[in-house]
Amino acid sequence: MANKPTKKQMDTATKILVSWKKKMPFYYASAIIIVFLILIFSTKNEKEMSMYQKNILDFKKAAEYIHRNANKS
Repeated sequence: MANKPTKKQMDTATKILVSWKKKMPFYYASAIIIVFLILIFSTKNEKEMSMYQKNILDFKKAAEYIHRNANKS
């Protein structure tokens, strides 16, 4: 059979649980703030095009222009 916890062990466990209960709102708040920051910065980065993407779009536009003008002549 399992040993029953002593009075001292129960008091220690109670102190630990009460201290965690008091700190939990701060942990949840900090986690929510971190998630919001990640969302804000990730949407900002997605809106900005990288130079690589801009070069690809410019190349596509140039290819379409050449294709249109080649058909005219």
